[in-house]
Amino acid sequence: KIVDQMRRELPPGRVGELACRSDSVMLGYYRAPEMTAEVMDEDGWYYTGDLAVIDEEGYLRIVGRKKDVIIRGGQNIYPAEIENYLTAHPEIREAAVVGVPAAVGGERVWAFVILEDGAGMTAQEVRDYCRAELEPYKIPSRVRLVTEFPRSGTGKPQKFKLREMALQEMEGGEPQ
Repeated sequence: KIVDQMRRELPPGRVGELACRSDSVMLGYYRAPEMTAEVMDEDGWYYTGDLAVIDEEGYLRIVGRKKDVIIRGGQNIYPAEIENYLTAHPEIREAAVVGVPAAVGGERVWAFVILEDGAGMTAQEVRDYCRAELEPYKIPSRVRLVTEFPRSGTGKPQKFKLREMALQEMEGGEPQ
């Protein structure tokens, strides 16, 4: 099922947190009842931290992670949506999108982009590409072209480190 922040079930078409329950779901974290209580309820529902939507036909689509949601001007932005859009461009190999605090309006969207070998896109051209299809509030405030991402042991970009890089860059002044 898909639930809101109060763990109330949402109707089809609404984005919320994915909750699941089955005999194969864990009983809880070993010797950690407080952690278990954060992710499981008394009825055995496990709250995954994944954001998802179930369509009218019952198909489930994961749209991101609860902890990764960027809030900008009161709008929820799902980094995976922007990352998928960016990597659809033939010159972009990989993208990672993070939110960083802004003085006004919540968070700013930062995109870290790895280009394909030989690609000549500039950061401004990446932003222009975003302007063609994305809603204005989803367009990255800053695009950083990088040659690699810091990665976890499983090969995923470490977004907390990318966020730290953005914050360090902002110390000299907030980006426009």
